[in-house]
Amino acid sequence: MSAVRRRRVDTVAPVNDRAPGIEQLPRREGRGWRFYLLAAAAIILLVFVIQNSQSVRVEFLFTSTDTPLIFALLVASMSR
Repeated sequence: MSAVRRRRVDTVAPVNDRAPGIEQLPRREGRGWRFYLLAAAAIILLVFVIQNSQSVRVEFLFTSTDTPLIFALLVASMSR
């Protein structure tokens, strides 16, 4: 049997603080599409609330009350 001599190599790779290839990734600049989607939803909600702010009479069982329409719509939408 022949003895095989293996050479031991002690090399250490350079240490980077960043992952390889991170410089090539595009930077996120400005506001993303989620911000504009949330802003549009908030504006639509605000218009909906303003348009439904008139007072309506709500009668339930033996009582009746005057309340803004938006609250009556919210209560009706929550009671499935």
